[in-house]
Amino acid sequence: MPPSKPPRPALIATIGLPATGKTYFARALAARVPIVILESDALRPVLFRKPRHGYKESRRLFQAIHALADRLLRDGYSVLLDATNLREEHRRDLKALAAGSGSRFILVELTAPERVALQRLKGRELRPEQAGIEVYLRMRDEAEPILLEHRSVDTSWDITSAVEDIAGEIEAE
Repeated sequence: MPPSKPPRPALIATIGLPATGKTYFARALAARVPIVILESDALRPVLFRKPRHGYKESRRLFQAIHALADRLLRDGYSVLLDATNLREEHRRDLKALAAGSGSRFILVELTAPERVALQRLKGRELRPEQAGIEVYLRMRDEAEPILLEHRSVDTSWDITSAVEDIAGEIEAE
């Protein structure tokens, strides 16, 4: 069953390297407000039998995700895109997508100290669609500065107040 529709839908986009708490944050926010979560790690194997996290693969994946997000936003649902979104052009595309549907745009950077993220990656039993340490290190070197307005949340600490703040913004008319 889909979540209820807010007065004005919002597109919430996460930014962060693997193991920085994007999915943890998404689930915490979804427990607080009705949103549809589009998790790139879960959707990747739907399109690709053996995910490799390459450029062409990611381009195809995100074309599909953006089309789905647009449809959901235009139907009045709030959407959280759980993905790395490490390139500024991708974040600008998401902002334009939100504007095109008349939705709010909320950008949330999820961080964790590198030692914590690497420890989380070592502790995971990786599924094929998840990024490992090699992908983390490559993405770390490719990440671009965030120029758009955003919030930063360090997931190595309690995220409750950040979740409440963002939930309040989603619920506002």
